[in-house]
Amino acid sequence: MTSTSSQHPVRLYDTILVGVDEGNQSMDALLLAEMLAEPSEARLIVTHVSPVSRWVAEGMREEVTRAIAERAQEILAPARRAVGHVNAVEFRTLADDCVPRALNKLAQEEKADLLVLGSARSAGLGRVMPGSVSGQSLNGLQCQVALAPQGFHLGVFPPSLDVIGVAHDGCAESKHALGLSSELALQLHAALRVIRVLDPAKVIGPLAYAYGIPPHASHFVDVRKTTNDEIAEIVAQSPVPTRSAILDGPEAKQLIDSSHEVSLLVLGSRGYGTAHQVLIGSTSSKVVRSARCPVLVVPRGGSPCAELSDTRVELAAISG
Repeated sequence: MTSTSSQHPVRLYDTILVGVDEGNQSMDALLLAEMLAEPSEARLIVTHVSPVSRWVAEGMREEVTRAIAERAQEILAPARRAVGHVNAVEFRTLADDCVPRALNKLAQEEKADLLVLGSARSAGLGRVMPGSVSGQSLNGLQCQVALAPQGFHLGVFPPSLDVIGVAHDGCAESKHALGLSSELALQLHAALRVIRVLDPAKVIGPLAYAYGIPPHASHFVDVRKTTNDEIAEIVAQSPVPTRSAILDGPEAKQLIDSSHEVSLLVLGSRGYGTAHQVLIGSTSSKVVRSARCPVLVVPRGGSPCAELSDTRVELAAISG
């Protein structure tokens, strides 16, 4: 394992945007944002977006605008008390009939590196679950998105991000997530846990059902050996204390179970779609609805999944 003594962590975050409303889940988001901002001394922009109706009579516009502004300041008051001690913090109030759109636009204007949101009011204590706004905000953002679990700020002892878990399936997106997780672990003086899930149904099933190739137990054994070698190399080269977990079974379930054992779970976006945007696949969607720790989703990079690229090359060679 590489020594961390000579490592100089890069500045991961310059600007972190935090969306707040009048619920206690805003305190969860603020605490998580502050913890992630501290190592980089990142600027926090704490924002409340007031939903407005387009159907306001002309004679009422001034009164409605004033009422919205006053209410927004009331909602921001607890946030001011919670993070008023942070040196680089700004408070913004916006009015828009589409809250996710307003957050996305502000994130682009301010070149935010990360958007932090709380979970839905209906989420169980300690669970991550996107609300209507955060659920709509997840897809399409060009910055990272982090969700704080319900009650994150209510612990008897202050929470710490001392174990960073990262889901790694070998694709380019998960490798990007791994790189970010390593840098986070360096900055937070945390350990890293690399989680690889092998679902036999996905490893063997397509061969049998799509192509009529009978499943062989040896095929799964070979896949596991290759995976073990790959993960062992990642652990050996990691600049931080690193452990690995290679799990069998449905991917979403195994990642949700693993969220009990880490302080922050990092997920890559799905392996296709627009580059440099957060794109939630079916597995990630399930995880962010049931995880037991904060979840951070990384936008996908500019290159497709490595395995898919190799497959396309091989198929092109065969068809040629």
